[in-house]
Amino acid sequence: MTVYTIKRSSGDQAFEVSAPDKDWVEAKAEVFEQQLTSAKPVATKPSKSRSTPSSKSTGTRTVSSVKVESQLRQQLDANTIDQMVEYIKVRQKAFDKTAPNQAVIIAKFLKDTLNIGLIDKEDLAYIYKQVGSWKLVNHGAQLDNATDRNNYLTRRDGKYELSYAGEKFALDTAKDE
Repeated sequence: MTVYTIKRSSGDQAFEVSAPDKDWVEAKAEVFEQQLTSAKPVATKPSKSRSTPSSKSTGTRTVSSVKVESQLRQQLDANTIDQMVEYIKVRQKAFDKTAPNQAVIIAKFLKDTLNIGLIDKEDLAYIYKQVGSWKLVNHGAQLDNATDRNNYLTRRDGKYELSYAGEKFALDTAKDE
C-alpha cells in the first residue's frame, strides 16, 4: 500500500499528514497550512510531497482545528513586547538565573500592564516566540516549578496566577541593584 505524506513547519509549529488517499492528504495539508499562516505570518520553506510504499498501516492522530484566541494574543503587540523587555532588563540577573523566575517576572508584567491575571504554558510559549532572543524552555515545567518549588504561582481554572510571594519577588526582590 502506498502512503502519501506531507510535512510542513513554520518556526516551531509543524504538522504531518499521512494517508493512502493522495487527494485527502493534500486537502488536509492545505487546511493545516492555512491555520499555520493565519496564526503568525512567517515565510515558510516549501516542503515536498512524497509517497512512501509501506506495508504498515499508519496511526491515526487527531488534531484540534479550533483554537480559542487568548486574551494575551489579542493584546500583545510590538510596543507591549518592547515594554516587557525594558521591564525585564531591570530584573535581568534574576530573570537569567532560572526559568521559574522568568515565568513569575513575565506574569507580573502581564498582570500590571495588560491586566492579565491568569497565564498558561501556551501564553508563555507565545511570548517567547514573539521575543525571539530568549532561550526556549519547557513552559509546563517552568510554571509547575514556579508553583511547587518557589510558591510564586498558584493554580486556578487550569491556569496559573501570581501568589503574594510571586508578586513580591517580581516587584522588589528581582530588581537588579
